[in-house]
Amino acid sequence: MRYRASSSSAIWPYIALVLCFSSAALTFGIAPGLRVPLLFLGFSFLTLLNFKKQSQSYEKNLHLFAGAFFYLFFFIAYGFFREQNTTDFFNVIFTGIAAGFFINGVMWASPRKSFSQNEIKYFFNKIGSYLLLPLVLILLLSTNEYSNYLKYSINLMGGGRELSLDTGNPVGVAYANGIASIVFLFITLNVKGLIFKGASFLGMLLSLFIVISTASRGASLFLILTSLLYFIVYIRMLQRENNLQKVAKRIFIGGVAILVFFSIYFFLQRENFLVLFDRVSVLFSRFSDAFNYLEGLNDDRSTGGRFEVYKYHLNYFSEWIIFGEKNYTPYPHNLFLEIIMRLGLIGLPLVFVFIYINLKTFLNLFNKSFYKTVDWYFFSFLFFFSFLQSMTSLSLEINRGIWISLGFLLAYNPLRHRQNLR
Repeated sequence: MRYRASSSSAIWPYIALVLCFSSAALTFGIAPGLRVPLLFLGFSFLTLLNFKKQSQSYEKNLHLFAGAFFYLFFFIAYGFFREQNTTDFFNVIFTGIAAGFFINGVMWASPRKSFSQNEIKYFFNKIGSYLLLPLVLILLLSTNEYSNYLKYSINLMGGGRELSLDTGNPVGVAYANGIASIVFLFITLNVKGLIFKGASFLGMLLSLFIVISTASRGASLFLILTSLLYFIVYIRMLQRENNLQKVAKRIFIGGVAILVFFSIYFFLQRENFLVLFDRVSVLFSRFSDAFNYLEGLNDDRSTGGRFEVYKYHLNYFSEWIIFGEKNYTPYPHNLFLEIIMRLGLIGLPLVFVFIYINLKTFLNLFNKSFYKTVDWYFFSFLFFFSFLQSMTSLSLEINRGIWISLGFLLAYNPLRHRQNLR
């Protein structure tokens, strides 16, 4: 039997994710001091929403909660025991936040308490939709400030990747806004009303602009690869329904919508397109440097540095493979390597969990008998993007997208969701 995707979640949790991952983009040039408070506000709001669940949800997921607290304790306590450089105040706080995102993912996958009346549910979703408008407006204003900053730096320094360093680490900025673009994409697909769809679509484009502006190869490449995977899945799904005309129609409408949005934005922000062209040229130049490095034609500090790190740690793996590395200093630019280097053999079950969820999610993506909600598509998309990013960048504390999506995919029960939506 074939099941179609349906929405199992209100818009509010997605808005909370926007606050979590767009906190820097929303405050740049306007109120930079609110960046961290906005992140904590989004996280607190998300937690409040996700813990309004049926009591059975806690009982059925006790093993996942226990696993989360076990590894949270071990990452912190073992770090002190092995004198690793992961135990300062901020690292401990962000380790706790990463565990909190995992638990939020688990609770998101659990059935929600039903509203007593559909009118009440519609009312609260409508409020969430209206909140999108000021959020995207603020994002537009802050992105304009960011673009002006880049334009000034280009005129002053003549271009280059270092232009984005004042806004934070380029990889972190690109990763956070890459996730924000995914969130806005799924809001666009779920929200009702042309104005709200247009606003969330604009939010996605603004987030993508920031991703490109950092000239981060990883975020750009992995967004493209993940998007292609899901586009193929979407085409296959419509082909099975013998609805190729619908495919062509939606592609045409999507292309026209993008053209209209870019035309309006180009008319209003013509000078900012010069910034975009500069950043695209820097991005292509960095990809060219990476390919030339792999062919042995030139040196690339970023790519070469990662290979040197991998080579160094693998050459001395016998010193850390069992008990982890003493005096570990983050980080080896690889999720699996970091887990084993910090925990030793204790981290192997966690590595196997990541491999298992990767294979299971990929197979279920093409399994037409597996019941998928829109939330499942969102978190599987987020997981693949975050996992690919974790193979070359980001520490365990910073890669919050992978933890919330891992929690959701581990706790997701297709039968429970199908029964809950009846």
